[in-house]
Amino acid sequence: MPCRVGITTDPEQRKRDWESRVVGLRNWQTHDWYWNKEDAQAEENRLVKHCRAYEDRGECHGKAGGGDPKDYGWTVYSFDYTRMRRA
Repeated sequence: MPCRVGITTDPEQRKRDWESRVVGLRNWQTHDWYWNKEDAQAEENRLVKHCRAYEDRGECHGKAGGGDPKDYGWTVYSFDYTRMRRA
């Protein structure tokens, strides 16, 4: 069972986006709120590293990028899923 970790300024919209891209989305969690993208990105990287080191949630996916770094109000999220949808 893979997991995904990411950051967003709109968690509800991001969840809807992921629901359309994966099958079996479950355990959606928002972790912490950060004023700036740099801090949120650091926390995302920490969660991905932890997940990969302990493999307690299956294969973990996450990568830096996306969003305007000048935006504020970032939230770190994670979820588990069964598989990506076919295109």
